[in-house]
Amino acid sequence: MTDQPPASNHASDHEAAEPRRSSSAPPQLRSAISRALSRRKAELQSQTSPEQMPSDPAVEPSDVAEPIAPNPMRQERYRVAASRAISRQRPSSEAQQPANSPTSRGRDRTRTRLRPPTLPNQPLPKLPAEQPVRRELPPAVVAALQPESLPAPEIQRPPLWVAFVAGLGWTAMLVWIFFGGLSPQSGLWVRTLFGMASLGLGLTTWLPIQWALRLPALTWRGTVGWAIIFWVLAFVPAPTTTIAAGLPDLPIYLLFLSGVFLASNALVLPLVYVWGIRRYHNRAQRFDVRRSHRQAAEAGIFCSLCVLLAAMNIFEPVTVLLLIAILVLSEMVILSLQAK
Repeated sequence: MTDQPPASNHASDHEAAEPRRSSSAPPQLRSAISRALSRRKAELQSQTSPEQMPSDPAVEPSDVAEPIAPNPMRQERYRVAASRAISRQRPSSEAQQPANSPTSRGRDRTRTRLRPPTLPNQPLPKLPAEQPVRRELPPAVVAALQPESLPAPEIQRPPLWVAFVAGLGWTAMLVWIFFGGLSPQSGLWVRTLFGMASLGLGLTTWLPIQWALRLPALTWRGTVGWAIIFWVLAFVPAPTTTIAAGLPDLPIYLLFLSGVFLASNALVLPLVYVWGIRRYHNRAQRFDVRRSHRQAAEAGIFCSLCVLLAAMNIFEPVTVLLLIAILVLSEMVILSLQAK
């Protein structure tokens, strides 16, 4: 009988250690362990007599460790899962709630989205055929941006009698220069008559072409350039030295080179402009006056350089080919830059 109290004390120590080890277990396991321990303790108390039980205040039923409160994050997960399961079991009438409500933000992915009703096919309103021209654009830009289907402006042809009169005037001028006996010793009235004839011939020739093709600065270039050439050929004595010798023949060379530049420019400008109208298909490129003036200026430079090379006694086919290659390459570079 004396050996039983130590056994009971050992059992109580073992029971006190069991709740401490089970503190990290889940709540259900802890409650089951606590119930088993309470039943075990009741059985031990029923086997031992009340007289032999030591009065140990440390061993009491209240010493069993209470279960720790569950993790709040885990409870929140359980609550969300339960709410989703309940929402799936609701009828379809309750499931059709607005998507922007705070209670349905977590359940939008599981719901079937309803498509908006399709609108009936309505014909689009027809725009007017003639749109008003924007006022902020100048007329030249608006004309350049018009579609290519529009007809090109017609070239106004001068009357045939104007061409006949111009042809007669050129023939008479050449005959007068080479067979009229003009020289540096000619009188004042001959020089005045020659100047008036050159002016009238230039206006008769270049003014109708400028009016027909709408090319600015064509009349004065052709008139002044060819008048200078005719005047030098008729009244200026031929130079006796090359241009590299300098004075006194240098001003004559410069005057004649300027006349050659203006005359060749006026002669090539209408040809280049008409070629551009036939060559290009875009409206802005077909009627590009700046391109025509640039190409005509290049032709004038070429003719002037050829005359300069002849005056320096180095006029050869190789130098002419080099000049042509330089001018053609420069024009190609300019056209490529404009295309970008």
